[in-house]
Amino acid sequence: MKDIEISIVVPVHNEAAQIPRFFAEVRRLLDDVRFELLFIDDGSTDATWAGIRALRDEDARVGGLRLTRNFGKEAAVWSGIEMARGAAVIVMDVDFQHPPALLPQMIELWRSGKWKIVEARKQSRAREPFWYRMASAVFYWILQRGTGNDFHGSTDFKLLDRAVVDVLKKLPERVTFFRGICSWTGVDRTSIDFEVPAADRQTRWSVMRLIRFSVDAITSFTPWPLFLVALAGVIFTLFSIVLGIQTLYMWASGKAFTGFTTVILLTLIVGAAIMFGLAILGLYVSRLFDEVKGRPRSIALETMTPEVAVSAATPTPDQHG
Repeated sequence: MKDIEISIVVPVHNEAAQIPRFFAEVRRLLDDVRFELLFIDDGSTDATWAGIRALRDEDARVGGLRLTRNFGKEAAVWSGIEMARGAAVIVMDVDFQHPPALLPQMIELWRSGKWKIVEARKQSRAREPFWYRMASAVFYWILQRGTGNDFHGSTDFKLLDRAVVDVLKKLPERVTFFRGICSWTGVDRTSIDFEVPAADRQTRWSVMRLIRFSVDAITSFTPWPLFLVALAGVIFTLFSIVLGIQTLYMWASGKAFTGFTTVILLTLIVGAAIMFGLAILGLYVSRLFDEVKGRPRSIALETMTPEVAVSAATPTPDQHG
């Protein structure tokens, strides 16, 4: 592990066309860095794994895992982190939405010894669809309210020092939110802003996948939605008191209306509040269900371990700096 300076973890799913170009760019930028490149094939149905094996035949620094099925990006990321052996680990995407050109700068910041995490942050979302930007704004607002951390512009494109990686690997939870967990550590960090390059294809994240990712991230990282249930209870209690006082006043003054309008409205409101509360509680119970089972995040069908030549000098940061 100490002989490898940088491990680059790249989750991929049906990315056969992107992998050779991505590898060529990384190799050009990190020519003087002792690195390993780990592709985590998250159940691809195209020639992605064959492309990874071809790169391995070309360069022994390439390796990775072939998962038995599509476990999701979060599971692929953590599988790569567990496999990584470098003094620092970089997580990034293969589709150039995370610009490889930032890699040398991120590594230099880490080598200074001042930072345990170097993260790349989106400067804007101007090229993303309006609905996606609005959904992201709501998602990050909920997380910020629930955790106190600012996730605006946050991405999975991060460099983690080995000390941070070792801490993350000890965490027992199965359902995770990578960006949130990194913020939770509270270690010294810095960031680099970047403009998202224009995509040459549409996003492969469907609306349902985004919703599922958002729900998993929120329920696994913050209990804040549970407080909505308590808040709703307080609001409806106050509403019931006001409505009760108004009803008693109308009855005492002889102005009470006949019919069941008030009863029907109150029943509908209270019923909706109960169903809303049960839905949120159900989400957290499902998270407990997943954690108690203790299943692994993913299962690997094939493993390729990179071979990195040992060098006499390893420019790693001062761990006590």
